[in-house]
Amino acid sequence: MHVEYNGETIEFSIVYSKRKHIRMKIQYPGLLIVEAPKNADESYLKKLVLSNAETILNKIEAMGAGPRVLTEKNYEEGERFLYLGKDLPLHIAVDSELDKPIVEVVADSIVVKSG
Repeated sequence: MHVEYNGETIEFSIVYSKRKHIRMKIQYPGLLIVEAPKNADESYLKKLVLSNAETILNKIEAMGAGPRVLTEKNYEEGERFLYLGKDLPLHIAVDSELDKPIVEVVADSIVVKSG
């Protein structure tokens, strides 16, 4: 979901849960999360983000990251993924003896083994 403010796009996601109040938090690298009660209206949440847009953009900028740009992943050999703060390449291994796929971090790479 997103809102436009002074030519900038603020991307955010909404998490509905059993809560009484709305909470907005910015996670590194500039991802805005809006936590809201289950009955909260989506249009109201958009207006709330828009009314706080200047503060949100200032905080994102202060974190040293622009608004998060989500990139589509193809899950191909050598593609890089962020894992626990490290940028790791993906390695895909085929093992015909495996019944279920296995994912593990080995020697600074993410290894996916499948049958």
